[in-house]
Amino acid sequence: MRPLKTVTLGDDADNLRFDAEHKLILVGYGSGAIATLTLDLAVKSEVKLPAHPESFQLTPDGERLFVNLPRNRDVAVVDRGKQEVSAQWKNLAALANFPMALDEEHQRVFLACRMPARLLVVDTHTGNVVAQRPTVGDADDLFYDRNRKSLYVIGGEGYLDVLHISDHNELASTGHVNTSAGARTGLFVPEWNRLFVAAPHRGSSPARLLVYSLAP
Repeated sequence: MRPLKTVTLGDDADNLRFDAEHKLILVGYGSGAIATLTLDLAVKSEVKLPAHPESFQLTPDGERLFVNLPRNRDVAVVDRGKQEVSAQWKNLAALANFPMALDEEHQRVFLACRMPARLLVVDTHTGNVVAQRPTVGDADDLFYDRNRKSLYVIGGEGYLDVLHISDHNELASTGHVNTSAGARTGLFVPEWNRLFVAAPHRGSSPARLLVYSLAP
C-alpha cells in the first residue's frame, strides 16, 4: 500500500479536523500554526499562533476555531474569515489544557486540564469559565455525547470519567471506570454507541483496544 499524495508542513503535527461544510482539512503543527488544505492536499492558507496547538475544535459553520495552547496557558479563538487570532482566553482556573470538545448548541467548549486535574466549561462568547469539576489525571482525550448530555474524559491515570452536564452547566459524575495505565487516546462513535480506548503495552499487559458499550 502506498500513499496517493503527501504534503510536508512542519514538525509535531498533533491534531487534524475535517471541515465538512467547505470540504477542507485543518492541521495543527509546529511552534504555532494551523494549515488549511484542500482535499488534494494543496495548502490553501495558514494561521499563525503564539504557541504549539494541541486539540482544536471547529464550529459547524466553519467560521471559528477554538484552539488549546497549553504552553501559552490559554485558548486562542481564530476568525477563519480574517485568518487571524481574534481573542485569547486566559485565567482559565487550571493549566495544561490538552483535550477539548465543543457543544455549539449551548455555546460552550469543554477543556480537560492536568494542573490540577479538572474539567472546565467555557462560554464561547465571553471566554469565561462557567463551571468546573475535578476529573481524571493526565487527560488527553475528551468527547461530548450530545444525545446523552455526557462527557467522556480519558486519562493516562488509568480511568475514564463520565460526567453529565445539564443545559444550565450543572456537572455531575456518573462514572469512574477502570481502563489501563497510560491509556489516553480514544474514539467516540455515536452511531455505534461505543467508546474505544487504546491501552498501550505496559509491563506484562499487552497493547489492546478497550471497547465500552454505552447505554441507549
